[in-house]
This record gives sequence, C-alpha cells and structure tokens, in this order.
Amino acid sequence: MEILCLDEKALSEEDVCVMLLTEQMEKDKRYRQFKKYSHFSVAKFSDEEFKTNFHFDKQGFKELYTALKIHRKYVLNGSCLTWDGDEGLAIMLCQLAYPNRLSDLVPLFGCHITELSCIANAMVKQIWTQFSHKLEQLDFEWINLEDFAEAVAGKGCPLDNVWGSIDGTLCSMCRPSEMQELYFSRHKRKHGLKYQSILCPNGLIAHCAGPVEGRWHDLYMYYLSRVDASLAEVTGKAGREMAIFGNPAYGLCRYLLKPFKGNHLTPEQVEFNAHTSTVRQSVEWGFGKVISLFAFLDFAKNQKFLLQHLAEYYKVSILLTNAHTCLYGLQASQFFGIDPPHLLDYFA
Repeated sequence: MEILCLDEKALSEEDVCVMLLTEQMEKDKRYRQFKKYSHFSVAKFSDEEFKTNFHFDKQGFKELYTALKIHRKYVLNGSCLTWDGDEGLAIMLCQLAYPNRLSDLVPLFGCHITELSCIANAMVKQIWTQFSHKLEQLDFEWINLEDFAEAVAGKGCPLDNVWGSIDGTLCSMCRPSEMQELYFSRHKRKHGLKYQSILCPNGLIAHCAGPVEGRWHDLYMYYLSRVDASLAEVTGKAGREMAIFGNPAYGLCRYLLKPFKGNHLTPEQVEFNAHTSTVRQSVEWGFGKVISLFAFLDFAKNQKFLLQHLAEYYKVSILLTNAHTCLYGLQASQFFGIDPPHLLDYFA
C-alpha cells in the first residue's frame, strides 16, 4: 500500500503508521500537560487570591452562585463536555475579569483552552437567557421612585421628581471585516457598539438598551429603545410626574430632562446646570465600574463582532456588576445614601 504525501513523495504504510503514532503521542503529551493541574476548587485559593482572580470573595461567590440559580452539573449539548456549576461560574468570571489568554487560565482550572472557551460561552448564554428581563424592564420591587427622587434632591438637584440618570456608552471592538462604516463612531474615532443605561441612586443599572451600531447618536438610541413606555409605567405607579436626567445631547421629553445648552444662558440656567451636573454624571460611575470589574470588555482587539456574542457578554457583565454592588456597594449608593437591595431580592 502506498500513499502520496503533499510533496508527492511515496510513503509506505509503515511510514504512515509512524506518522500517526507520533501525532497521537503529541496529543497525549498535550493532554497530560493539562491534566497535571488540579481542577477548580474554592478551597485551594486564599481569600486574597480568590478576590484578585474573580472580583468576589469566597462568601460573595457562594451567594452569587445561589442567586443566579446555578445548577450543580452542566453538559454541553451535542458533546461529552461536562463541568460543575461553581467551576463554570468561576471560569466565566475569570475570563471577564481581565483580557487573559485562555492558556493563562489552564493552571487555575486544569482544562483545555477549547473547553474553557465553550464553558465560558455556555455560562454567559445561560445567565442571559434566565435574567435578561432584569435589564429589559423597569417594573421591579426594589425601584422606589419617591425615595430615589428625595435622595437626588437632597444632593442639590433643584427638581424633586428626578429619580435617575441616563446615558449612552460606546464599547469599542475590533474593526469588523464587513460593514465597517456602520460601526465606526466619528465622535470617538473607533469602531464599536453603543448601549444605553439608566442608573438609580442606589448604584444599580436598572435598564440597558442596545446594542446599536456605533455611528448612531444617543437621542436616536433613546427613541429606538422605546424606554418611554417603561418610564411611563413606573411613573404611573408613583402617582405623579417623574423623570430621569440625561446629558445635553438628549432631547427634552415628558420623562426625560436635560441641562440647558447654548452660549447665552441666564444666571439661573447656569446655576441649574451646576446643581444637576453631579446627578447627571453619576451614571458614569456605573459605566466605570462595569469596565473596572470586567476589563475583558475594554480590550478592543479581543472584541470580535462577527465571531462573538458581544452584546450578551456586555449585558451579563452589567448583571454581575449589579450583583457586586448588592454585595459591596458603589460610589453612587454611598453618595446618595441609599443602599442597594439584597442580592437574592435583586435576582428574585
């Protein structure tokens, strides 16, 4: 029996068997390389190491595991890949925490890089499928507009009906190979996807709309998100007109207020803008915490729009940021003096 190799040199059956055996030995060698590391266990980390790698301490990790209703065992459809629930949650947190190469995670989990990628993607998908409504609706028990408005007014806001702030953010990504002009922001001078979030005085991001292409304006995204309907619903329950505050790029709407803009403002208008600036900028604290906790989102070269589910990664990171705020607080909640809800109440 003879087989032609790529260089058209005739190889005997014995030569082919040697080649296949050598290839199998290399695969076994790589397999043993991964198996020399122990599998994930919370006990093998010190408290400091655990928080450094996963941004939650051990107790917070256990509470997050319970609140997210993580199953004890998972099996990937169409394959024999299985993993424990706490291991999957830890892999997802570790990948999002920093733009690591997957090979850097092998010593922590003792898994092949392909397995790590599949597990992280599966956990993100499962959490987003189960809790997406937390960012798509505003009808939550923990949203108390009167308390929020009182806290905002207590920080110098001249209005007594403002209960939150809204803003859009551009999450940069690698330049796509198709339709590049749609995702290029001329203002930021980079490619990306835009999201719009509403931050409450207790530090939680109550609503996240998007993504849309990076070229669009914040006002266009506000109308496209149709968040007016949700704002009208929660305002109706308050019994009086309530509104959120946005930056000058937004238009003036029934449930959305903004600062005065122009070159010839009256002293009263200038004073109004000064008093509301802190309230309006508080939403940046929420955006900043998402990127601070999950720096994977801020590494544009690793954000490949046509190859990854970037929206799910970003929105699940917001859910995890809210969970972190419930456990440890946020600058906004401390500034306004309103505590976030309990973790189990948020995910109830």
